[in-house]
Amino acid sequence: MDSSDENNKLVEFERLNPVGKLVFLTGSAFKAAEQVVGYTVSTLQSIWDEAEKAFSDGLSDSSQDAVILEEFPSDSTRKEDRTKTSQGPD
Repeated sequence: MDSSDENNKLVEFERLNPVGKLVFLTGSAFKAAEQVVGYTVSTLQSIWDEAEKAFSDGLSDSSQDAVILEEFPSDSTRKEDRTKTSQGPD
């Protein structure tokens, strides 16, 4: 048997002894954890690349600064206005 046949063997879980079951379950858990970590790392890498690109695009001369289109009073200002009108004129 070559090494590729050994890696692709089907394992009948019911036929394994307790140590074999433990090794099988541990290996499965590590393989699942490896996939989760690999996916997380690749996702973080793509986010990092996009953020780096956005930052460098923001530094270019062709980009425009943000413009305030309309301002609204804050909640605290609205509350002050309401209390003044409910008390009546001074």
